[in-house]
Amino acid sequence: MAMHLDADLTARLDTLARRVGVARGELIRIAVDRFFVELAELRLAGAPFDLETAVNAEIFNGEASRDRLIRRRRRLEAARREAK
Repeated sequence: MAMHLDADLTARLDTLARRVGVARGELIRIAVDRFFVELAELRLAGAPFDLETAVNAEIFNGEASRDRLIRRRRRLEAARREAK
């Protein structure tokens, strides 16, 4: 999966990766694996959890991304309507 990280986040991840003795990519993989383990635990516990809604809510909380994502969603919805 391609990831685009800004310079500040890249530097922070590199610092943390050096501290724990792994590469940045490995650190990200560990974090993603842990996320999926916790998600599975929530599902096994019967907790209602909608991953798409949670991710979208987190993305839309970022003001820098909000307008761009709204425009993208409108374009996708318009394309779906035209395809029908």
